[in-house]
Amino acid sequence: ENTIASGGGEGDSTLKIWQKQKDVHNKDIWTCTHMLGTCTHTLDPEGYSVRAICRIDENTIASCQFINGDIKIREKQKDVHNKDIWTCTQTLSGAHGIRVCALCSIDKNIIASGDDDSTLKIWQKQKDVHNKDIWTCTHTLDAAAYNVRAICRIDENTIASGGGKGDSYLKIWQKQKDAHNKDIWTCTQTLSAARNLIACALCSIDENTIASGGWFARTLKIWQKHKDVHNRDIWKCTHALSLAPRDSVSVICRIDENTIACSGGTALVSRGNSGGNSGGSGDLKIWQKVRTLQKEIDGS
Repeated sequence: ENTIASGGGEGDSTLKIWQKQKDVHNKDIWTCTHMLGTCTHTLDPEGYSVRAICRIDENTIASCQFINGDIKIREKQKDVHNKDIWTCTQTLSGAHGIRVCALCSIDKNIIASGDDDSTLKIWQKQKDVHNKDIWTCTHTLDAAAYNVRAICRIDENTIASGGGKGDSYLKIWQKQKDAHNKDIWTCTQTLSAARNLIACALCSIDENTIASGGWFARTLKIWQKHKDVHNRDIWKCTHALSLAPRDSVSVICRIDENTIACSGGTALVSRGNSGGNSGGSGDLKIWQKVRTLQKEIDGS
């Protein structure tokens, strides 16, 4: 709760660790010159912009760059002076064929990654012959998309993924057992997000609700899990929240079970997954779930 990680955008190849500290009046300070805190370490990922970061546990993060297909595992350790340092303990070289665009921690032993090669990969932490932790790809899933730009964890057995350019669908994946009682990941539902949507933002609000957005969408959509007539889980869009005519959504985050934030910019982006910084409002929007007399609605 006192530490975050951030990655640089286009032209910035640094990954930074930020910590919340106390000022002389014992108040929490977030200093603009240090971008939301006091920078304690700058980690050079040896590449271009940092595309994604995910927390695995309180001492471990995974990161990827926009320029290649590598994933780096970094752990917080102690130096000779007993101070915290962040060390790259494993590089998953060529994790994807082109470049890694999305990372998501399912639990402290499993992460998922997506890429422009249209695959979704599941990685598990295992032990090598020396009893050291290593990360191994255990499943390669065909997302049947142009690329995978967003992944979010719904629960320990369920994730959602979103396609990129040319793919307007969201997919729900569940961990199941095969005939040999081994874990397999299966796409259980494909959701049509919006025509011409480049789905690049997903967020789990709770185990029954997710939010999605992207370029060219002009809407932020809320999806909820229901039961069909056979008592099977199905996901339906329950709310489509209108944005400004030229706005898109590149980031969504959960604040609490009733509140989310989203940000983006113009839908007319020039390249890659830059978040739409070439125009448009670029506003940060806060959405809250409120109740009417008869039903729940969402408002900004």
